[in-house]
Amino acid sequence: MANVLSSGEEFRAMLLNITKMKEQSVDSSFNMLKPAIRLLLEKGIKLLVVTFGPGGVFICLREGANLV
Repeated sequence: MANVLSSGEEFRAMLLNITKMKEQSVDSSFNMLKPAIRLLLEKGIKLLVVTFGPGGVFICLREGANLV
């Protein structure tokens, strides 16, 4: 999704690192995803759910988001 909303393919490398992310801690994986998450929220996505399988779920909101 981040590649579609960005001007290029800056997040393509993340797709290649999915296997690597499975070997990392949830915190490390989340830190790797932060730029893509930030872009999606800045482009107008109001609520983003990032799942980590047995590692849990992150609910991401843009600061000041007004959800109805």
